[in-house]
Amino acid sequence: MRERFAAWQDMVSLVLTLTSGLMAIGFQTLRGDFSLAWWIPNLYLMLFPVPGIVYLTRRPAPQS
Repeated sequence: MRERFAAWQDMVSLVLTLTSGLMAIGFQTLRGDFSLAWWIPNLYLMLFPVPGIVYLTRRPAPQS
């Protein structure tokens, strides 16, 4: 049961991190702000959770 809850927490954390980066990129795009000082950290926030999400969705579910 603990493993299933931990996997769920990991997935929520990764998805929220990806979403925060995506929202920041969207906001900067709408404003027309193309400063690399803002884009690089937000692209990192948007892209670094992707391998973790892929890993969590492809591994077998823990047995209880």
